[in-house]
Amino acid sequence: MNAPTIIKDQKPRISVADLFHMMEQGVVDPSAKFELVEGEIVPISPQGPLHQDIQNWLGRHLTLALSDRFWVAQGSTLILPDNTALDPDICVYPLSLNAADLAGDKVVLVIEVAVSSKRYDLGKKAGLYSRMGVPELWVVDANARTTHVHRGPQDGGWRDISVVRFEDSLSPVADVTLSVRIADAG
Repeated sequence: MNAPTIIKDQKPRISVADLFHMMEQGVVDPSAKFELVEGEIVPISPQGPLHQDIQNWLGRHLTLALSDRFWVAQGSTLILPDNTALDPDICVYPLSLNAADLAGDKVVLVIEVAVSSKRYDLGKKAGLYSRMGVPELWVVDANARTTHVHRGPQDGGWRDISVVRFEDSLSPVADVTLSVRIADAG
């Protein structure tokens, strides 16, 4: 008689609802830095001063320019199908939506600031955002002083990806009249 096969290294998968319940019960510290990625709790790096400066400048600039039509949320959680809850640095969505109603295809722009997380933000996270229908993703590479602009989610990838230098202007598809030069962040 053969012994049953035991699957090694298989991690338990949890749902977003499970995660929120564990936070309410004190099992998971809600102040800890992590994201839920396809049912797995993934720790994320704390934000250093360069990351915070760029995020704060973008958040303020976008809020001042878009506040009559869009929420510009910093540090909010974007809940996506497949047991995923991501914390983009900035999430722009219509004023008509409540944070609880957010879904990938309802936001207009997601921004990730990458100082030490470039590989994760341009890889796994960009694929998740695409699969969930986020129409536009900017990954701001603070070290290279460039922004990777992703548009047109398609099959876990993007139809259009361009790299824009900090000195050049960016305009989100949701408001092409808005011009952002990240070099102005200082």
